[in-house]
Amino acid sequence: NLKQVQEASLGEHKDLLEMFMALGFGQSSQDLKKNFDVTIVGDESIDGKKATVLELKPKHSSIKEVRMWMDPQKWVAVQLKVTESTGDYFLLKYSNAKLNTNIPDSAFDLKIPKDVRVIKM
Repeated sequence: NLKQVQEASLGEHKDLLEMFMALGFGQSSQDLKKNFDVTIVGDESIDGKKATVLELKPKHSSIKEVRMWMDPQKWVAVQLKVTESTGDYFLLKYSNAKLNTNIPDSAFDLKIPKDVRVIKM
């Protein structure tokens, strides 16, 4: 029963990944408008809490759209849906978000069990 993980370099997609990872956590409206056409869609309930929904249409990406559900008090993302031009999407849900806390470098060390093989791509 072989277990494995794939490790890949982000290469030319690093800037795109960083842009999406930062969505909903401290980007100014100017930063958003630089990369997206932004529309406020309305309010929805996420896990019983009110959230303001933003629709982001990327200006320079193969991504079709991004929907971002924002906590109206803290103005941080509680959910993010990224839809590709193919219609495939990924959905991220955030809970217990803590802003501006110290994170030790060890939190980013990937601890892979000994019976898992790493394949570099």
